[in-house]
Amino acid sequence: MFITALARSVRKGWVDASVSEVVKEAWQSLLYNCVDVEGNLYGVCKGSGRSMEEKYYLNLGTIKNDDHGGGIVLSACVEVMNMLNE
Repeated sequence: MFITALARSVRKGWVDASVSEVVKEAWQSLLYNCVDVEGNLYGVCKGSGRSMEEKYYLNLGTIKNDDHGGGIVLSACVEVMNMLNE
């Protein structure tokens, strides 16, 4: 979500264009750490209920290709591509 926000901010001129370098690095890091060569997405936490206990959230774990993260990654991809093409 941060990549999306930063890329859109660069594209719209809301922040200095030099921020595009940070966006590129963040995008490459996301791909390197969270997406494999087959396009599988890793590191997205499982959907959760509610709890007042920090331990509950720390123990949720992650799910490969969870829908909660797929849309966010696609949104970031679109914004990065738009930023690079302007």
